Amino acid sequence: MNYGTKFYNKPKLPNQRMVSHGDLKCPFTGALFSQSIVDEYNRYTAAYNQTNDRPMQEFLLDQRAFFLNACAFKNVANDEYEDRLATAV
Repeated sequence: MNYGTKFYNKPKLPNQRMVSHGDLKCPFTGALFSQSIVDEYNRYTAAYNQTNDRPMQEFLLDQRAFFLNACAFKNVANDEYEDRLATAV
């Protein structure tokens, strides 16, 4: 996606709040994410809040979502979630 074209001349989005440990959990297993994952999530949020450029905001939101999804899928792999799901069926 070309963020510069798609969001050109669009107004800045409002700032987002930082999260604390316990605010983020895996959508698949329900396990809380570690402090290091929360810290990295907050780095994306801080960068988002510092920019006045809408295309960059959109890019950072997507990158943050990709990061969190990768953490969730890694959590599933480490938790043997698929094995437990298969035995429950």
